[in-house]
Amino acid sequence: MQQWICRCLLFSPLLACGNDLVGADYFGEQLYSISGYSNQVEPNYLADLGYDPLQVKTTLLWAQQDGISLDNQLLLDTTTAFPGFYRMDFYHPAPDEAFLIPPGGTAENAFAYAIPIAYHDEDDDGLLAEDEDILGATVDTYLLYLPEGYETLAPPEGGKGLDDSFEAGYNAVIFDDRPCDDSGRPLPPFPTDPAGVNIVISGDLTSVLKDVDCRDGLDEWSLICNENECPETTE
Repeated sequence: MQQWICRCLLFSPLLACGNDLVGADYFGEQLYSISGYSNQVEPNYLADLGYDPLQVKTTLLWAQQDGISLDNQLLLDTTTAFPGFYRMDFYHPAPDEAFLIPPGGTAENAFAYAIPIAYHDEDDDGLLAEDEDILGATVDTYLLYLPEGYETLAPPEGGKGLDDSFEAGYNAVIFDDRPCDDSGRPLPPFPTDPAGVNIVISGDLTSVLKDVDCRDGLDEWSLICNENECPETTE
């Protein structure tokens, strides 16, 4: 089994990724970590589709209201062994472009969501590119990022929202049903174990996506889901 230790600026075109690229002290203070296992729905699923399992790597994809960009500069330390164990360590806050403002909300209750994914690293550089295929994602786990001093995920007029049971910074979460109520207000997710975030390689990526910005669509996941293949809303 081949294993990669990737230390890189995630989505940066300026740096490649490799075992000896930088020393461990380059990253600074670790803010959060997630880990789990990645596997495919059937033993030969990837090979039958023409993908090399040894080129499968994991990374993080942020939801963005202006569409997904691969210019996010997020320092990320990843270990990927496929099929098998993976780990992601985070050293910086969510990028500014990833903060979402729910309908009726303001910058004071902005938040960010990301989903761990697996992709086929065609050029083996440890960086996700627009022409590289996203192969799988977590089934139900997201990363929620709340900035220091956040107020609530609910708009000012009230309704359900996150309370102070969530810490500022990174939180591994799952949704009970859907992320928004009928009025478009964000519903609180539930904390989950960051050491049990599993990734499944399958052909049904869109079924795991949620309308996390509560704007009746999946435009925030445009790199995975476009108008030709995704439903307008998700439950």
